[in-house]
Amino acid sequence: MPADPAWETYTPSGAILRVRHTSCCGAYELASEGGQSLVLRPDGNGGYQETGRGKDAKTITAVYTALVTQHRAAHHHRGDGDQTGHHILLGASGGQEWSARSA
Repeated sequence: MPADPAWETYTPSGAILRVRHTSCCGAYELASEGGQSLVLRPDGNGGYQETGRGKDAKTITAVYTALVTQHRAAHHHRGDGDQTGHHILLGASGGQEWSARSA
């Protein structure tokens, strides 16, 4: 994943948007819409931007994981302490759990 992925304005497709996980502070959301996965972030104007849209959920989850890891590191660098909410549950049926602490 690039250090700063390309972001574009999120435009709803009309399909149901499902948010799988929201990072602390609401900085990023891992979502799916119309059979595609994507990462969202607030644009500061009441809307959203998206990155990583595609059908390969593993790749999009990796993008989200990298962004959350960078976000957590920024909290740590500022001295905000160890933030909660950095656990990502992946695949309810698989029961896998990833923690930013292990990254």
